[in-house]
Amino acid sequence: GVQTCALPIFDGFHPLNFGKMALGQKSMRPATAYGILKLLEYYQIDTKGKHVVVIGRSNIVGKPISIMLGNDFSIGRATVTSCDINTPKWLLNEECQKADIVIVAVGKPCLVTADMVKEGVGRTQGSEAEETLSQDDLLDWWPVVMDAFNVSEPETA
Repeated sequence: GVQTCALPIFDGFHPLNFGKMALGQKSMRPATAYGILKLLEYYQIDTKGKHVVVIGRSNIVGKPISIMLGNDFSIGRATVTSCDINTPKWLLNEECQKADIVIVAVGKPCLVTADMVKEGVGRTQGSEAEETLSQDDLLDWWPVVMDAFNVSEPETA
């Protein structure tokens, strides 16, 4: 007969761990997606009840982060919309304009620009209280976004 290994599998991509994660059970999680959750947690960005747009559907980042944000973990419980590079630009713009949080998980430069983010985007800096940014203010902050998410600086008029 076929024997199965009883040793723990330390990979968030193994079907056993991915399945447990999808069911909201304790498991090893894909490292990059889990790292994004930890960043949200560290910067005290509340996801409960928020509309999160995840751009990218890879098995490495996009799918796991979408699943984890939709689950009932200590961080999560969000309404998640999944898009990717095949999403028509008009629809991607529309979804990003409605989003409270946008997570870019694709390697295509220039996919997201500041004009795609709705007015009144909130951010946290360390333990400071959340502040509201206009699109003009976001242009000053954009290099941080660009470095963190590999997107291009928008053109200014």
